[in-house]
Amino acid sequence: MDVHESLERAAEIQAERDAANPQASDHESFDAFWAEVEAKQKAEKAPRTETILGVTVQVPTPDTMTLRFRRQLDQLNMDRRGTTEAEVRAVLADLFGPDALDAWTDAGMTEQQLAVVMAWGIACASGTEITWREAYEAVTEGKAPDRLTAGAAGAATSTRRSGGTGGRSKGGQRRKGGRRKR
Repeated sequence: MDVHESLERAAEIQAERDAANPQASDHESFDAFWAEVEAKQKAEKAPRTETILGVTVQVPTPDTMTLRFRRQLDQLNMDRRGTTEAEVRAVLADLFGPDALDAWTDAGMTEQQLAVVMAWGIACASGTEITWREAYEAVTEGKAPDRLTAGAAGAATSTRRSGGTGGRSKGGQRRKGGRRKR
């Protein structure tokens, strides 16, 4: 093998490596890069599904939620006048697909069932795994499950107890006698 053949072979090997492991800089556009990321994510894990009143839907996850969904949810949370059917339909379409609400309505879903499904779906979309019972209790009792609030409350109180401000304790006053305890 002469030098020219060696260089050609080296170029072929490099091209094969580049094809097997493309870098972000190899993409001509964000869309091409993101298509590759999504293809890899899709190959790594199949989406979880759930059957609700005979309708099989993909379980919402933070990865599947769009910015539009988050904005709609924020709008619903901030809106004190109540929600319209169109607003609920839009949130449900993002959570479970555009046809889910109509299929559930045809299957006889009640308002309470819809509230439980929405609570469960929103929790899943936020990255919080809850059971159907916990979603039901959240709807009927008007509060999140204890296991979800206990950790958050514990973290908040431990920060408060430790004086997590970074400043002096006891209002910045020194001990009596002007000296610090050693």
